[in-house]
Amino acid sequence: MKTLSIIGTLLAVFSAPSVNEARLISAYKEAEKNMQGTEELIRLATSGETTALKVAFRASGEAFKAKHSWNPYTKLKYLARSSDSFGEAVKMDSGDIRIRFLRYAVEFNTPEFTGYREHLQKDHDMIVKGLADEATRSSIHPEFLKMMNELIPVSP
Repeated sequence: MKTLSIIGTLLAVFSAPSVNEARLISAYKEAEKNMQGTEELIRLATSGETTALKVAFRASGEAFKAKHSWNPYTKLKYLARSSDSFGEAVKMDSGDIRIRFLRYAVEFNTPEFTGYREHLQKDHDMIVKGLADEATRSSIHPEFLKMMNELIPVSP
């Protein structure tokens, strides 16, 4: 009986979305609102093991720093860091549509004159294609899917 309980727990842990991902998503939503939330997102994204997704969340945090800063020079500096970090994340895992979505969300909300919108169409197309695939959709955390569908409405 104890063995079944352990196996059930292991299955639940390995089949459920990462708790860390849930915390990152929650921190991302707070980071949109203020600099304190942004600092927490970056702290979470840089703690523990480095993964492509965490690098992408860190890149989002760097972009949120630009959003919350008032100095134009500082805004551009943070956007440049964000762009470099997204490049690193995509290089680590170019097929992860969550990474592409985070970059898409930043570029979509960045003014065109900054020059930081070069991946919009490619990322959009990859996200739509990925969301059309049931296996891909089912592997994405529900809250992350909700964020994706709010920015890029897709009917499955």
